[in-house]
Amino acid sequence: MKNKTKNKVRVLILILLSCAAISCATKQEPKIEDESLKKKFLKIQKYYSSENWETRLTAVKSSKEFLNTSFDSEVMAILLMAVKDPHPKIKIEALRVLSTTTPFSALGILREIALSEDNLNVKAAAIETLGEYKMASNSEIFLKNINHRDWLIREAAFRALLKIEPMELQKNYIGHIIKGINDKNIAVKIAILLNIKIKDQLLYDKISEIIQNRKTKTSLLEAALIAIVGYTLDDVTKERIVELLTHRNKKIRILSLRVLKEQNQNGKD
Repeated sequence: MKNKTKNKVRVLILILLSCAAISCATKQEPKIEDESLKKKFLKIQKYYSSENWETRLTAVKSSKEFLNTSFDSEVMAILLMAVKDPHPKIKIEALRVLSTTTPFSALGILREIALSEDNLNVKAAAIETLGEYKMASNSEIFLKNINHRDWLIREAAFRALLKIEPMELQKNYIGHIIKGINDKNIAVKIAILLNIKIKDQLLYDKISEIIQNRKTKTSLLEAALIAIVGYTLDDVTKERIVELLTHRNKKIRILSLRVLKEQNQNGKD
């Protein structure tokens, strides 16, 4: 009986020791990973302190690896310095990285760049990054920039404006959106049509007008056919889309068929 008890105790001890060993191994693994990550991060820090702009750019590009890790705050410090870097390519890359994580600590500097930056590419990148926050409190910045002299800034501003949530708030900007669809630059028009999610009769009328216009360029027509999905078509617009089923451009034919199929599936015939 005593031997059985001793055997049970030995088995229990072995089990406990095995569990302890597994537990220790599990706890040690992150330390090894942390050390490896630390070495990489120190390398990034060293790179960003370089006088060579290409080396600093490499550091900023590599910084994405450290987001949401134990080095997150240190990475943010580098990125917030990088958006003020004298080289525009480094600023733009830092803004791209920030757009993937949208930290509130960056809002102030992003707003400042979006409003006052002279370099148009950097300014556009800052506006696009602000758009990723989807915050209505940034709308005034976007509305100011939709009237910018440069089409690149207008396009970025409309993209950002059309990301604001909740989406219903975008209906407050219908007049601005329609004005944008009338923009003299086709890239701005297309950007709006491809990014608009809200439905409104005034918007439908404008999109329909583009589709019915036989002089509309193919790229703009494609965007309009994408934008009109979800609306109930009036007879004239529907007839025009039926005609587009024989368009010389394959994508136009496919998009037209998609619109008509959606009408039939949803009983909008």
